[in-house]
Amino acid sequence: MHYEMMTVTPELALRWLNEKNNRNRNISEKKVAAYADDMVQGRWQATHQNAMAFYKDGALADGQHRLAAIVKSGKPCSMMIWWGLESAAAYGIDAHRMRNTHDQIQIAGGSSWMTKDIIACSRLLIPGRQFNSSPQKIAEFCGLHKDALIFAHDVVSRSAGPSPLRASVAAAWYFEDKGKLQDWGDIMSTGIGAIPLSRTVLTLRERVIKDSFLRSGGGKAREQLTRLAMRSVQAFCAGEVLTKLYEPKERIYEIPS
Repeated sequence: MHYEMMTVTPELALRWLNEKNNRNRNISEKKVAAYADDMVQGRWQATHQNAMAFYKDGALADGQHRLAAIVKSGKPCSMMIWWGLESAAAYGIDAHRMRNTHDQIQIAGGSSWMTKDIIACSRLLIPGRQFNSSPQKIAEFCGLHKDALIFAHDVVSRSAGPSPLRASVAAAWYFEDKGKLQDWGDIMSTGIGAIPLSRTVLTLRERVIKDSFLRSGGGKAREQLTRLAMRSVQAFCAGEVLTKLYEPKERIYEIPS
C-alpha cells in the first residue's frame, strides 16, 4: 500500500466515479452539496481523513462524496491518494465514532459561546439549510450573527420548547423591536403575561406543549414550528391578539445574508 499527493480535477474525478466506483453505498446529495459549497467558498480543508483510497483491484474504496463534490464545484483539489488497499480494509472505513459539529468547532478553536443550542438554532437559519452544512460554514454563520443568536437564547429559555422558537426570535431580531421580542420570550418561557396580548404567545405555547409532532424534532416539525413561531412573533410585535394560530405558507423572517 502506498500514497501520493495529487491534484484531482473535475474531469479526473468524474472518470474515477464512472469507472471505479462500483463497491460503495448510495451517494448522499446533501453531503455532496455541503462539500462542494466548502470547495467553492474556500473552506475545504485538506486533512489526513480527506484522503481517497483504492483497493488492489482498482475499485474506489473511499472518497466518492469528495469526488462528486469536485465535479459539482468545478474546482480541482489537492488530495492524498492511497493505492493498494486490501478488500478487508472495508471493515475499518467509516466505522469509527464521528465528532459532532459542536466538538469539531470547539476542537478547531471555536468560541465557547457556540454551544450545542446555538448550533442547533443556526442550522434552522443558515442559507441552504436544506443541505448538510459543514462545521466551517456553521461557525462562520454563527460569527456573523452572534448578537442575534445570543439574544434569542437569552430571552427564550431552553425549557420553553425546541430550537425553532429561538431561531424565530433570532431571525426577527433584525426586523422587530428588541423590547417586544424580550416580552415575547418571557411569556413563552414562563406562561405569564399581560392580557389580552399575551394570548398571542400563549396560543403557541399551549400548542407546543400539547402537540407531540411539533416536539418530535423531525425536519417537517421543525419547519412547521419555525413558521408558527414567526407568525406569533410578528403578531405580538404588531399588537395583534391571536386566539388561533395558522402556519404561514412561507417563513416571515429570513436572516440577512
